[in-house]
Amino acid sequence: MILDVAGLTFSYNSHPVLMGRRTHVRWGVTRHDLNTALRYADKCIFLKDGNIFYAGLPLEVDAHIIETVYGLPVDVYHQGGRLLVAPKDEEL
Repeated sequence: MILDVAGLTFSYNSHPVLMGRRTHVRWGVTRHDLNTALRYADKCIFLKDGNIFYAGLPLEVDAHIIETVYGLPVDVYHQGGRLLVAPKDEEL
């Protein structure tokens, strides 16, 4: 099952993911908030130009993957066993 939760507000963003984990149902959730996706996902897939660019574990995602897919320079931080992605501060 694939569920697109783009229209959900922040307070409801994690509910579908947590519900799936509690019921042990295998399903996919499309996320438009990268940090939330990396926090809750067991596995992740990044698409570029309609093709799979990366498929694997969230903790193995690095800046190169995100920069290539999104075209945006980022910093990737490891904190408490989780990843946090932030755009790089660049001089304009």
